[in-house]
Amino acid sequence: MKQYYTNNTMFVISLVFSKIKSFWDFCGFGNFGKKIFFAFLLFFFQAVVLAQTYTITGNISASTLSCSTLKTAGTKVIIVGDGSAGSSLLMNDNLDLTCLGPIQLIINNSSNIDFRIQNYDLTLAAGSSITFNGSGTLLPITDDNACSSSDRIRIGDLVVSSCTGQGAGAQSSFVNLVNQGGYSPITATAMPSSICGSESSKITGTASPSDGASFNWYDVPSGGTVLLSGNNSIYNTGTITTTKTYYVSATYAATNRTLAYTTVRKAVTVTVNPVPNNVLNGFTGETICNGSQGTLKFNPDNTDFRGPYTIVYTDGTTNWTANIQTASLTPFNVAVNPIITTNYTLISITNAVGCIRTAGFGDATARITVNPTPTAPAFTQVNPTCAEPTGAITVTAPAGTGITYSIDGATYTNTTGTFTNVAAGAYSVTVKNAAGCISTPTNVTINTSPAITNTWNDVWSTGSSPTSSQVIEFASNYDSTANLEVNKVVLEGCSCQVNAGVKVVFYSGHTLKTQNQVTVAASTATKAAGILEFKNSASLVQVNNPDPNNALTQNTGNIIYNRAVTGIKAKDYVYWSTPVRGQKLADFSSTIKYLWNATLNNWRVPGLLDMQIGQGYVIRRDEVGNFTGTFTGIPNNGSIKFSIGDIGSFNLIGNPYPSALDASQFLDTNSGVLGGTIYFWTHSTAIQARINILLTAGSGDLAYTSDDYAAWNSTGGLKTYEAANDILDRVPSGKIAAGQAFFATSIASGKQAVFENIMRLDKAGDILDNSQFFKINSNSKTSNTIEKNRLWLNLTNTQGAFKQTLIGYIKGATNEYDNVYDGVSFNGNAYIDFYSVQNSKNYAIQGRALPFDGNDIVPLGYKTTIVGEFKIAIDEVDGFLVNKKIYLEDKLLDKTQDLSLAPYTFTTEKGTYNDRFVLSYTSKTLATDDFETEKSGVVISSKNKEIKIQSKVELIDKVMVYDVSGKLIKEKKKIENTELILSGINASEQVFIVKVFLINGTTISKKIIY
Repeated sequence: MKQYYTNNTMFVISLVFSKIKSFWDFCGFGNFGKKIFFAFLLFFFQAVVLAQTYTITGNISASTLSCSTLKTAGTKVIIVGDGSAGSSLLMNDNLDLTCLGPIQLIINNSSNIDFRIQNYDLTLAAGSSITFNGSGTLLPITDDNACSSSDRIRIGDLVVSSCTGQGAGAQSSFVNLVNQGGYSPITATAMPSSICGSESSKITGTASPSDGASFNWYDVPSGGTVLLSGNNSIYNTGTITTTKTYYVSATYAATNRTLAYTTVRKAVTVTVNPVPNNVLNGFTGETICNGSQGTLKFNPDNTDFRGPYTIVYTDGTTNWTANIQTASLTPFNVAVNPIITTNYTLISITNAVGCIRTAGFGDATARITVNPTPTAPAFTQVNPTCAEPTGAITVTAPAGTGITYSIDGATYTNTTGTFTNVAAGAYSVTVKNAAGCISTPTNVTINTSPAITNTWNDVWSTGSSPTSSQVIEFASNYDSTANLEVNKVVLEGCSCQVNAGVKVVFYSGHTLKTQNQVTVAASTATKAAGILEFKNSASLVQVNNPDPNNALTQNTGNIIYNRAVTGIKAKDYVYWSTPVRGQKLADFSSTIKYLWNATLNNWRVPGLLDMQIGQGYVIRRDEVGNFTGTFTGIPNNGSIKFSIGDIGSFNLIGNPYPSALDASQFLDTNSGVLGGTIYFWTHSTAIQARINILLTAGSGDLAYTSDDYAAWNSTGGLKTYEAANDILDRVPSGKIAAGQAFFATSIASGKQAVFENIMRLDKAGDILDNSQFFKINSNSKTSNTIEKNRLWLNLTNTQGAFKQTLIGYIKGATNEYDNVYDGVSFNGNAYIDFYSVQNSKNYAIQGRALPFDGNDIVPLGYKTTIVGEFKIAIDEVDGFLVNKKIYLEDKLLDKTQDLSLAPYTFTTEKGTYNDRFVLSYTSKTLATDDFETEKSGVVISSKNKEIKIQSKVELIDKVMVYDVSGKLIKEKKKIENTELILSGINASEQVFIVKVFLINGTTISKKIIY
């Protein structure tokens, strides 16, 4: 390591002496003369170069340097490296050089100051500068593990840099200090540093030390053209319109203490802020209702918000100020709410940096339009009663065009001012006008009027039977047969209370009808529980749905409901459904029970817990005779839902109420869930000895009685067996009895069938007939409420087989499938099925369109497992069909029968026949034995035990020969010729029917004598 002082002086002296060596000899100077001359030169150079420089070559540690030693030598410049070979100042200790005063620290090319030992400071006096030449640098120069925020360079009180640029208020990192070429004690300040639109700024440079400094002004960080130089410490930018950065450096001439040098450039930025833009549709008002808060919207830049803003606006009288914090035309409240339509004018806009616009607005006016607010509504009210559980509110004023009304302050769809079915409670009644302005509310309270109690204690306490607005209280025993008023079958009240120790019985055909709940008192310490019993075909009808949130509207206590079944055969099944809640299946019957699984399309055995409400149960009776099913539990009431199977599945469901259910209303309500036909099981006996059923048997040893489902839809009902004089008529009436279960088909998946109280009355609000329970011998017909013109046809034999189909011409029906009017055959009959055919579907009931077409034809089909003779006959007609001729065409035998005059008898084999019969209303000429060559082009003849067929128009496809009973005698297929001869039929002379099928689909039938 080499250290030396006054290097510049000694270098010059040495150079001079080396160059003038011959000068000594030339002049003949002796030693004394040389000394005198050397002293002269030394004096001369001290006068010229007094700047003491300390140069580090090689590597030197900070711990070996002493500020006082350097000060003694007058050091004002410290240079690391000579610019060629690399040198290093190793910071292994804190190095404080402030005693030297302001100095220049120069790090030359390939040299460095190394801080990698970490946590040491280099401190220079205020006014010192640092310069990096070429690749001169600091170590570490990257942010690695050797880089610490505790490695610092200080100039005076200022931390110029730390390795990481963090800690102790460091102005920069080592990387940034090297990249900017070092540090110089020069500052620059712009006044103003932020301007608006297009203005100028003055920049003042301050050098430290200021003595001897000249200034250089630039607009680039390095290189570039000098904008201004010399002693000009102030630079005027002139007018600028965009933000711009300027740079200033200080240049010092050489002195007796320092070398000449120029500081690194100091940057200063003048920010140009935009003046708020023209207002383009950005100052707007709104339409409000009188009394509402008025707001304005402001956005000077539209989509480019540069707020927050302060705006000043006026209503023509007073100036107001508003602070706008967000964009997107966010509304702000006006200072004083207007009561009339008011215009507001924009006066000025000031943005966040203080730039202001006072003119040149594209849209300086905003309007708040004030619409009138309706007056608070006047009203009348009707309070609920026991008979009418809801009230009404009628707004009487204000009224007029565009006025709508609300009682909840949210829904304004009512245009009449009348609200019905209003439950007891508090309501806020308001009015909205056409402008959307809402009145102040008027509070209305709907109160339930207290009901009068009419008590039965052998006589009625009011002196007469209860009315629908009175509470019925039974304080003593009551028998409907003995105690109902003469010619009355219904006891009606608001609600019903049966006291403890009291027994009340309603007998067949009698009804207890209440608007609301039924309460049967529990036992007390001295009295048994009350009893409310309904005998077979009696009814409990409740009108209003219970409130699930009000226990007082719920039924409490058990009733007893009896349903009698007569004429039960051995092993007979009855379809049941519970009308009460809490009835255990095991208590109802001890015999075999089934449920229908709609998913698996099969029967299953249920558990013996409570019977499920709405579920149908099939229960077998082992004993012949009569049976009374007794249900005990809380009577079902209100809306009831029952889950059904997927689309196309069969569902065994049941009437859940202790009263009849109107099938029409039930199917209408569930028209999107269930098919329009319901099916009731009516079981008689299987094939058995004729002697057992003499009344219905024919002449054979064995006879049949059909097992089948009676069907009903809006077209009508079908019975399942024939009864002389209608004594045992089983046509469904459309009134589903209490306790009765039935089948219905799903037309949607994942849905629920719904039962409602309204279905317990007919559409006129009358009590339903509750007497037709299937397995009971009864006679009931369906009344017509819409135009119906119907024809019931029976297919029977003399041995008791029976099947009925119904065709009806109904208002609202079409000739395509109608869910409401068409019912497919359930095919529950083990022996025969009879139906009409439409679009490849077999219908037990088919509704057809009105107006009636006299040329209408209806294909009929049947299925049989019985060989023999059958009869098709009219069972009943109604409507205009009473006076119509009704024809049945047997296409197989080419016969036509007027069923209005007599039934049609025919023989058949086992099988399914869907193209044999056609029903029509216009007579058709019966076929003759004459040849029809001109019409069909086919000649059929018989001679010498041969049947000859000739076709003159088309190839023959197949030929079938039947006897008159319909039995197939001969068949020939795939003929594909114009002529065919059939022979070899082993039969005596008789009549055959020959059917010829041509390739083009034409069919020709001909009777011949063979």
